[in-house]
Amino acid sequence: RYILCEIFVPGKQSFPANIDGNKIYQALRDSLIKNHGDLGLGTFQASLKVIYLNPLTNIVIIRGQKKDFSILSTALLFIEKIAGISVVIRSLHISGKNFF
Repeated sequence: RYILCEIFVPGKQSFPANIDGNKIYQALRDSLIKNHGDLGLGTFQASLKVIYLNPLTNIVIIRGQKKDFSILSTALLFIEKIAGISVVIRSLHISGKNFF
């Protein structure tokens, strides 16, 4: 499954240069651990990947396994900061069938 997201940085017109795919991955990984524990992280550790990041449109595509995809989508909701920068993440689309 893939999830298409938009990352907003409140109070800034442009996307911060120091936020990259690795920092988004780390923030998502930390959110999985904090909100769903080791089981949540273990479910996605092998398949979790930031596939695409476009700083001009603030669009991110994240890949994760199909099983328990709701864990990944809720972990995204709880991310408040990436690399120390306050952000708001909005899910735009989830690919696949039988979402939850």
